[in-house]
Amino acid sequence: MGCTQRMLIAHPDERYRSALRRWFGRRGHEVVTVDSGVTCVRALRDKTPDVLVLHQGLLWGGADGVLEVMRQDGFSDVSVVMLQGATPQSRPKRRATREIAPNVSPVATPTSGYDVFA
Repeated sequence: MGCTQRMLIAHPDERYRSALRRWFGRRGHEVVTVDSGVTCVRALRDKTPDVLVLHQGLLWGGADGVLEVMRQDGFSDVSVVMLQGATPQSRPKRRATREIAPNVSPVATPTSGYDVFA
């Protein structure tokens, strides 16, 4: 199996957080999920992750705010994967089940509904 990573997933949609938590958890990673910029910063400071999966549309401080705090506080050892798209506000009401719980790879898949910046 590879080495276990401590992961922090910051996404505004509970369904995506749950899908990512399950997928990475099944592969042996320690996963913490948060739903806002404020809770993301708290989690970063509480227990620094190896990887932060950060959604661009994060509420309460947003991804830009989280990245700025990381820069100021010296979190340069944390790998960041930025996700863009598919928020509760932008998602159509009816969406295929596979898009709500995507088959996620360690970065992303073409069908996951995201543009990935790593």
